[in-house]
Amino acid sequence: MQQNFNLFASWNSCLLLDEYLWGSAKTNQNLLKLCPIERKMAYLVDNKKRQHLFLEENYWKTLEKWCSDNENNIELFRRVFNRFNEKADLVKRKVDKLTRVKPHGLSDEELVNLVIKTRDEIKEITPFDQFGMMTSAIFLEKLTKVLNSDKIGVATMPPWLSTTLKEELDMVTTTLQIMEKENHGINAEEISKKYSKELSTLAEKHGFIPVFLFNPPWDENHYTEEISSEIKKGREKITARINELKNFEENTRKENEAATQGVESHVPEIIRILSFTRNEAELVLSYCQYKLQPFYKEICKRLRISTNQLRHYTENELKSALLQGKADEEMLNRRIAEGVGNYTDAKTERLLTKEEFDQLLKLTGGETKAAVKMLCAFPGKASGKVRIVKDNDDVKNFKDGEVLVSLWTCIDYLPAMKKASAFITEGGGITSHAAVIAREFKVPCIIGYKNATKVFKNGEEIEIDAGNLKIEKKN
Repeated sequence: MQQNFNLFASWNSCLLLDEYLWGSAKTNQNLLKLCPIERKMAYLVDNKKRQHLFLEENYWKTLEKWCSDNENNIELFRRVFNRFNEKADLVKRKVDKLTRVKPHGLSDEELVNLVIKTRDEIKEITPFDQFGMMTSAIFLEKLTKVLNSDKIGVATMPPWLSTTLKEELDMVTTTLQIMEKENHGINAEEISKKYSKELSTLAEKHGFIPVFLFNPPWDENHYTEEISSEIKKGREKITARINELKNFEENTRKENEAATQGVESHVPEIIRILSFTRNEAELVLSYCQYKLQPFYKEICKRLRISTNQLRHYTENELKSALLQGKADEEMLNRRIAEGVGNYTDAKTERLLTKEEFDQLLKLTGGETKAAVKMLCAFPGKASGKVRIVKDNDDVKNFKDGEVLVSLWTCIDYLPAMKKASAFITEGGGITSHAAVIAREFKVPCIIGYKNATKVFKNGEEIEIDAGNLKIEKKN
């Protein structure tokens, strides 16, 4: 690599094969359709399964200029919004058609070609996620100059009913219907037996949501627990939430207008568009990966490898392995133990040399371009016991009213987020998952709180005033 690279961001969730969905040459080509600046990037997965994204130094400077040149071109971003919605529907239809077949009946060549072709469809969607992630960090700097921090969350709340909110509306509506039939009350076991059809409908329609890359989908047991939890809130609260969700778009537009009164800037609307398209793109990804799960499982079976090993292949290596009928387990295990990296632009995909990998690895752990100053994602006051969430076990153990503290949040944290009185995250941005869900659920949220998972301890009582960026520990 001749270019100088800067660390943009770090995550825990993506491995080598996963990152091709966001960082392949094809993805970079599709990203050019949204922003005409070629992205040259490197990413590496270290031996702790932590992923680090590096962008060429000049790319960020050029992107900043492009954002400045287009911050008044609201029609450009509205076209992005419309293009995303059209593309999302088209991709899901194509993936539905591709994955109708049974994987065990396919030849090795047919199986791997189907997976690659479906992943190419996903690459039509992931650029919207990348576009939102990178440009929103720049636009947020502009927004803080025209809006007080306590108004930013409301001003940037997308006024469209998201996939997450549609799922909640269906779930709470089903809950109310069950309550109306069961005036005497009902427990989880009875719900599971008497309403299996309703539970199956919810799982079939929305079960894909937490999958993201390789997470398990929500099933009937998940919805049994969700409905049991909702019933405890009582008919009045459930009815109020249903009405709130049905009027969400109209009420949110009014709140957007009130928060931006007197502000002569298109930046709030731009961030609303970026927030919505970015997070919805990840949910389309979840849908497609959910459809691919049986096919990934079949590949692992034929190659006699684990899912973890599968995710340390490049796409081309995976294809070769399946056609040859043999996995290179020694190579895969070495990558798991030592790490692996890749370089891509709009024409090139190649693995990093050991020298390049080691050089970039030395840059990790420092300040990133995506790092944000502490910011109120949604205002409000709350109190509760801290629950540090790092994995799905923490999600399962989360209790009503606790304050969710984490490095960041992702889709499979939703069951805990629905119970939380507030969110505090170390990373993210105004278009991040935590920020979007906080605005949708109207939960106080502070993002960019440095070392939050170390500053706060499980079970510790705290009070949070998100609008004023204040958090106090109770004695």
